[in-house]
Amino acid sequence: MSITCEVPKFHPLPKTHQAIGIDLGITDFAILSDGRKVDNQRFTAKMEQKLKREQRNLSRRYEQAKKDNRVLRDCMNYQKQRRKVARLREKVAFQREDFLHKLTTAFIRQYGVICI
Repeated sequence: MSITCEVPKFHPLPKTHQAIGIDLGITDFAILSDGRKVDNQRFTAKMEQKLKREQRNLSRRYEQAKKDNRVLRDCMNYQKQRRKVARLREKVAFQREDFLHKLTTAFIRQYGVICI
């Protein structure tokens, strides 16, 4: 596959005549043609544990409100927990996005031709 696009004028990066091939995988995030491996980021595992715990709390609050025949909009503990879970999900998404941006920026600065 070949992709070309027009980019607004930015400061051009210095030309490099290096090329790299990238193979995306499951156990490793990427394997480069020069033999290097980019590991999957395991920092999200800690966040997933926190998220799992907070989602269990949210589920308990939901079940309690349902048992008491209360409207979820009026259950402040449920609403607080819902916001907490949303913030954690957002944080995980930002961590993944940050990892990808840093990795792709490093590739762009180092290599002139990138094949996936």
